[in-house]
Amino acid sequence: MTWTLAMVNAFYHPYVGGSEKHMYELSRRLARKHNVVVITSGLEGAPEYEEIDGVKVHRLNAQLLKLPHIYPPPYPICKDVYPAIERLHKKYGFDFINIHGRWFRSFNKAIYFGKKNDIKTVLTLHNGKPTGIDLLTSFLGLTYDNISGKRLLRSVDRIISVSEAVREEMGTYGIDKSKITPIHNGVDTSVFRRTKPKFRDEYPQFERIVLYLGRMIEQKGLPYLLEAAERIHKKEPEVGFLMVGKGKKKEQLMEMVRKRGMENYVIFPGFVDEHDLPALYSSADLYVLPSLWEVLPISLLEALSVGLPLVSTDAGGNAEIVKDGVNGYVVRKRDSVALEERIIHLLSDDNRREQMGRMSRKIAIKEFDWEIISRRAERFYTEWHEE
Repeated sequence: MTWTLAMVNAFYHPYVGGSEKHMYELSRRLARKHNVVVITSGLEGAPEYEEIDGVKVHRLNAQLLKLPHIYPPPYPICKDVYPAIERLHKKYGFDFINIHGRWFRSFNKAIYFGKKNDIKTVLTLHNGKPTGIDLLTSFLGLTYDNISGKRLLRSVDRIISVSEAVREEMGTYGIDKSKITPIHNGVDTSVFRRTKPKFRDEYPQFERIVLYLGRMIEQKGLPYLLEAAERIHKKEPEVGFLMVGKGKKKEQLMEMVRKRGMENYVIFPGFVDEHDLPALYSSADLYVLPSLWEVLPISLLEALSVGLPLVSTDAGGNAEIVKDGVNGYVVRKRDSVALEERIIHLLSDDNRREQMGRMSRKIAIKEFDWEIISRRAERFYTEWHEE
C-alpha cells in the first residue's frame, strides 16, 4: 500500500543543516515506494520545482531575515504556504502533512490546513525545550513556546522526536507522551566509514589527534574542551586538538587559544568539504562533543559510523549514541576536569580505543544506519495509514 506524504520545512537540500539532512535522507528513501513531496523556501540558484531522487521538491518565494541571536540561519517569512499547500493537495492528494520543527510560523500553516481538511498531521521535533544554553535563548525560546509552540504541539495528531530525550522533555510541557514516537537521526554507514586518513599527514607533529567538528556556538560548550586541552597538553604534549567548523564564537575561541599560548596544539583548520569528512574523522584518534544542549547530533553519529571512540557530555540524546564504557564515555556538562580525565584515559590505552572504536561502528550499523531509520519511519506512516 502506497501513500502520499508532504514534508514541510523552511529549508531543504542543498541547504546544509541537521533537520535538512534528516529530511533529505528519509524522503529519498521513502520515495522508493511512496509519493513524497517537499514544500520549502526558495534558495538562490535553486529551481522553483525539481525532482531529487524521486522526491518532488517545490520551493516557495520567501523573505529571508537575519536574526543573529534567535536563529543562526536566515529566518524565512513566506506568505504563500497555505495557498501552496492547498494547490499541491489538489494535485497530489496528501495522506500526511509532516512539518519539521515548530519555529517557522509561516510553515506551521501547513498543519492548520491539514486539520481543516482531515489530513493526518505530524510534527517532527528536532529541538527540545530551549533551555540550558544561555539566559537570552531560554527567555526567547520559552516565550515563543508559551505563545505558539505548545499550542502547535498539542494540535498535531502525532509527533516524531529524533531522540528519546526530546520525548521525555515534551512531557514537561504537558504533551501526551503516548502520541510521541522516537525515530532517531541516522547516518549513511556506507559513506561514513574508515578511509585513508589524509588529514593526518598535515599534522605530523601530533602522535594522537582529538577531533571536534560542528558549529562554534554557545551551546557546544567549547571553552570547557579548551580548558581540558590546556591541562592535557601539560601531561601529554604530543596530543593535538582539531577544531573544525564555523560559527559566531569562533573568533572568541581563537582569541582564547592565542591568549593562553595554545596555538601549537589547538588547530582551527577552517572549512572541510562534506565529501572529505570521512577522511577527517579517520584521521582522528577520538571524537569529543562537550555540548551544553543537544538533541541527537549528526556529527556524533558520523564519528560513531567511522568507528571512533567518543567522549560526550550528558546533554540531550548524546547518551543514546555514546554507551558509557562501551564505545566511549559520557560526562557531566560544564565539567572540564571530567572531559580531561576521560580523554587522557582513552589516549593512554591503545587497546581500549580500538575496542571502543569497533563497538562504535557496530552500533552505527545496527541502530543508526539511514536504511534502518527509514524503515522505522515507513512503518510509522503505513501502520497509521491502515488504521
